[in-house]
Amino acid sequence: MTVPVLPEAQLRFDALLRAVEENQYDAFIAPGNPTFQKGITRETFASVSGKVAPLLKAGYEVLYLGQMEKAGHDIYLWRIKYADSGDDTLAHLALREGLVGGFWLT
Repeated sequence: MTVPVLPEAQLRFDALLRAVEENQYDAFIAPGNPTFQKGITRETFASVSGKVAPLLKAGYEVLYLGQMEKAGHDIYLWRIKYADSGDDTLAHLALREGLVGGFWLT
């Protein structure tokens, strides 16, 4: 069964993942709420981007898994499968009133 994703959530996800791949801190924090923007330092972002960007640049596929609600946010989940056949990543995107409240890659 294919689960439809809210277009706004997909656009946010694509933009955030692209920012990670291209190591673009300002583009990454731009769609976030003030807490998100203050909570992610350039150093933390650069560390994550440095680890994940090479995997993304080598190629990947994304599968939308679904949506849930938690702490007043809509949480959207995607599976990222890398072309290198290594471990997959679970991406979590938290949105509230159109702003990013969180983005995690686990």
